[in-house]
Amino acid sequence: MFKPNQPLTCDFHLQTAQNYTVPVSVWMQGEMLAYRGIIEKVTPETVKIAGEYYMRETCEFKVR
Repeated sequence: MFKPNQPLTCDFHLQTAQNYTVPVSVWMQGEMLAYRGIIEKVTPETVKIAGEYYMRETCEFKVR
């Protein structure tokens, strides 16, 4: 389904990762903000992981 370090770049990727509880990491400007978490919620503007909201516009989400 997903490969390690694969970027989750669209709604389909994020929703699928959420449905299958795929661990993801969060990056912003080359810095890791979250090492390993499960997506709890996806909106057009944000992704909620481990109780924290991350802006989709400024963050990159990758499969762990």
